[in-house]
Amino acid sequence: MAIPKRLVLLLTATFLLLLVAMLLATAIEIRAPPPKIAAVTLAQAAKYGESERKALNGTTPAMPQTDEGMIGDQETPAPSPPPPPPALQILALSYSGSGGPKHCRGSLLQKTAFERPAAQWKDGSCINLPGDARCGVFYAEKGDNCEAQLFNEADCSNTSMSYVNTVVFMPEERPVGALWRSMWVKCGVDVPEAVMLDPAILGGALGKKPG
Repeated sequence: MAIPKRLVLLLTATFLLLLVAMLLATAIEIRAPPPKIAAVTLAQAAKYGESERKALNGTTPAMPQTDEGMIGDQETPAPSPPPPPPALQILALSYSGSGGPKHCRGSLLQKTAFERPAAQWKDGSCINLPGDARCGVFYAEKGDNCEAQLFNEADCSNTSMSYVNTVVFMPEERPVGALWRSMWVKCGVDVPEAVMLDPAILGGALGKKPG
């Protein structure tokens, strides 16, 4: 039985329509926008190209930043100086025993502390001891210029018979041996500067030694 010509034309037209539809679908997929990752890559490439153009034009692109800070050399802050050591306490220690090579012997008769500033003791103060002291240690900074006049009688009675000695406060333990019952302590004492002697005063004492 022969196929009618009209049916053949209809089948051919249907096949052509399907073929055209498939071609259109393929073309639409090809023209679809790229994924997000590709878009980010293109944006980075464009930014890099802009930086290259600025470099070629003589302009300096800005340094990129990171979470840790700026990339490149950074100034290191200078270290703060250490705090100064505390000032030595002004202290007078009087002992009943005699003085040794490094420490005083015997029991501690009296410990006398003088509050700072040292200038408030410039006029001096008399300190009576409960007994006779035979050794003492006197602490202070050198700049305090403190001294103690020792007397073998109470109330700092200053006579040619009662005056014993004058000791200077030091920033280290230096035992002082003597016998005293009271002491006159003052600080801020004016210390004269050492001056070179004029050779003319000595006269011929500086002459050459005989051969």
